[in-house]
Amino acid sequence: MLKKVVFLSLAGPALLLALLLSPALAEDDSVAQDGTGQGNGELLDRVVALVNDDVITEQELASEVAMIKSQLRAQNTRIPADDVLKQQILDRMVLRHIQLQLAKKAHISVDDETLNRTLESIAQQNNLTLLAFRDVLEREGMQYTRFRENMRDEITINRLQKRQVNDRINITSQEVDAFLVNRALQTGTQYEYQLGHILISVPEAASPEAIANAREKAKKVVDELHAGADFAETAVAVSDGRQALEGGRLDWREASALPSLFADWVIGREIGAISDAIRSPSGFHIITLLDRRSNQPQLLVTQTHVRHILLRVDDPTRS
Repeated sequence: MLKKVVFLSLAGPALLLALLLSPALAEDDSVAQDGTGQGNGELLDRVVALVNDDVITEQELASEVAMIKSQLRAQNTRIPADDVLKQQILDRMVLRHIQLQLAKKAHISVDDETLNRTLESIAQQNNLTLLAFRDVLEREGMQYTRFRENMRDEITINRLQKRQVNDRINITSQEVDAFLVNRALQTGTQYEYQLGHILISVPEAASPEAIANAREKAKKVVDELHAGADFAETAVAVSDGRQALEGGRLDWREASALPSLFADWVIGREIGAISDAIRSPSGFHIITLLDRRSNQPQLLVTQTHVRHILLRVDDPTRS
């Protein structure tokens, strides 16, 4: 039984057909079963999503759900209802498949040498040798080979995103010069900010009713946060942003590297402050200032570094 069909456009004429199948599929005539819901004593691994030529199976989804639950428990974050969590995770898995397909089409890959260096760096950051790090993963129930391939995928997707940003944005020499002048005129301590982010998305060409419903949902979330609801738990449960399963936590950034919607709000705020719902083309954003730290930048900045700052990579308002 078909539950939902979603078409998303890829680069070129290819289309994503994500078929999210209902649990009622277990009763479909095409699945041979006995009265216990099993066929010949064996549970079939059903397809829960098709992404072009790739499939996501029920076992893959269950494995991902188990891993995310383990991470949330380790962070002492309340785990949302199973149906909510599964939908969040399935959406992210579909997006990951799309990005990896685009990377393959663009001939983007990660060789073993680069992957090994990355894994060694992660181990060193945890004060471990690579062998000890592997043992820790195995004790935590994570297969090292799976972790390794997941990391390869993450690096691949990161390279894809950087290439797309560089292809899309052209920063002029005048913009670089203006940035350098502004930074040279600044005095005093600079700050980096860590924000929490919740997105209540609004589809393109949404009806006034859909926009009103999203606005009302965002307002309700803001009210719950002001009443004491945990931001990270709320993000996991309701956010449509790509960092939802990380509790909505964004990376450290200077104000100049934040989306302007966020930068305008964050300056001068106290740690723990919560914004009202902020409207953007992608929906309604709710942010909180998790932390702030001083960062006195060097005034002698190369144009390469300036261009990187001006790019504003991974803008959450586009999520």
